[in-house]
Amino acid sequence: MTSLSVSSPSELLSLVPYLVGFHPEHSLVVVAVYDHRLGFTTRIDLPERESWVILRHLAATVAQHRPDGVLIIGYGRSTPVTAAVKRLEAAFARVRLPVLDELRVDNGRYWSLLCDDPGCCPAEGLPCPPPDSVLAAEATLAGAVALPSRKDLVASLAPLSGAARVAMDRAEVRALARLLRQSCSAVDEEPHDSDPERARRFDEFLLRTGRTAVREAEQSYRTGGRLSDDEVAWLVFVLEHAGVRDYAWTRTGVDEWQLAFWSDITRRTSPAHVAAPAGLLAFVAWRANQGALASVAVARALSADPDYPMARIMHNVLALAIPPAMVDGWPEIPGLTGEVLEALAAGFPARDLLSKAADEPPDEGPPTGVTVDASAAEVPAGRFAGPMAPVARRGGSGPGPRTNRRVDFRYVPRHPRRRTDPGRVQGRSVS
Repeated sequence: MTSLSVSSPSELLSLVPYLVGFHPEHSLVVVAVYDHRLGFTTRIDLPERESWVILRHLAATVAQHRPDGVLIIGYGRSTPVTAAVKRLEAAFARVRLPVLDELRVDNGRYWSLLCDDPGCCPAEGLPCPPPDSVLAAEATLAGAVALPSRKDLVASLAPLSGAARVAMDRAEVRALARLLRQSCSAVDEEPHDSDPERARRFDEFLLRTGRTAVREAEQSYRTGGRLSDDEVAWLVFVLEHAGVRDYAWTRTGVDEWQLAFWSDITRRTSPAHVAAPAGLLAFVAWRANQGALASVAVARALSADPDYPMARIMHNVLALAIPPAMVDGWPEIPGLTGEVLEALAAGFPARDLLSKAADEPPDEGPPTGVTVDASAAEVPAGRFAGPMAPVARRGGSGPGPRTNRRVDFRYVPRHPRRRTDPGRVQGRSVS
């Protein structure tokens, strides 16, 4: 674990891109603090005034993790950012969650929204740290990544184009022909069987060949290899069988090769068939505390099939910032994860926090069409008010404990007008 010392708002801003995974633009970022330690980071697009309902949802989402306080950072022009930050501050006040600091960042400078002392926070703002600051270099050496923007993250999972797309399309045609040929051969072994028996044999064929394809693909990426176009196309078609998809699901972990594996398959799969691999990537990235990557993967899955159950569950899990620790020890029982995550998403415990505080209708959960990037990391035991305890691990099957890279830091607010703890605010986040 790498320790980084953050002693000023400037240094905090230098670290934020590594907490989020990219350099935010036109965004609101909230970092949660637990007993002088940073717990998780959440980012949303800067909302328009008519979409401020998302701020109530964001406050309730953070509140369900029961932090001791939060830091708010807005990126963008003064008027919309200040208005949104103050609205979010009011939402946090309704759930009695202290705001430790508020900053606005725009065009290479930053301002405090809690300090009007010109000696500390001049009207023209203060310069943001350079991209190659010492802290940024230390975070990079620790293995953290900060892409230039969220668009770059989206581009990293964008479907192929040009000659590469044509080659994959042809591979998918060959894979479909192979699937039809082999399945017909398997089903027609006993031509006089009843339709239910033929359906059972077809199902067994898909499960058998699909599991083999999953294991062979895993072995390839685990050893630094990569699937050919024909192998990708074949894997994608057998993953459309729910049993094969669930088999691959139970074998997922958080190793780097797993992220590389499912990222590559998602990028190379045609938009019409990407729901399953993108859904699996979302789950792997979420457990690895790469919330932004998981969010992009969910968007790709839902673009292919807006009703795909796995993608809809993962959308809710990400929007509610449910901590991956809730499924530590995965896999437990094939198919269990879907039930666990669905129950967590349906049992959002903070939906009525704001209504109780302000006599307003309860929060109905994550607004549709809203992107929430959350690292959902390091929520202390007993703090998350979820409807069930983490899943216990049995036996010893499946991947070991998560090995997320961690960054420790210390942050001292220095605004004289509004002081927090006179000591220090320390934090930790998963990169």
